This record gives sequence, structure tokens and C-alpha cells, in this order.
Amino acid sequence: MILTFLPTFSRLFYHFYKPEKSPLKKVQRFVIWICKHFNREQILHIVDELIMVLEDKNPDLKPKDEFKEKHPNYRDFSTDPLAPLDAAEVVKPKKT
Repeated sequence: MILTFLPTFSRLFYHFYKPEKSPLKKVQRFVIWICKHFNREQILHIVDELIMVLEDKNPDLKPKDEFKEKHPNYRDFSTDPLAPLDAAEVVKPKKT
């Protein structure tokens, strides 16, 4: 009974408690995908283009800015175009 229960339990446990995919695994899968779809010359060209992007030699392509995604309103403000008041208006009390 226990031996037949363990495989079912382990599949069920893995189904509900899957480990999250780390960015490293995504990169590894991406590298494998590139290797399957491109030949050596094309891969070298891809690497050259990526190096140019990382060195900011290509102004059209920019890497993703994670800080901007996490803090979209950082330094995104406007100032009031009117100057502040120099002095408050003096209001005379009404005589009754």
C-alpha cells in the first residue's frame, strides 16, 4: 500500500509545489534554443550584436532597465509653474 502511494504523492506534491524557474535556467534554455536553431556563424554574429548592446555602441537597442520597472514614478514629477506667494494677504478684522 505505501509503495503504491509514494509515486502518486510525489507527483501530486510536485504538481502543487513546483520550484519556480530561476533566471539562470531560463538563460540556459535560451542558449540551448539558439544552438538548435542557428549555425556557428550566426551565433557569433548574435554574440557580437549583444556585446555592442552591452557596451552602448548601438543607440537603437537598450537593455531592459529593471530599476525603471520596479520604480516607474521615480523622478517623474512636475513643478508648479506659478511662483510661491511672498507674503500672506493681511485681512483686517470686521468691526461689529
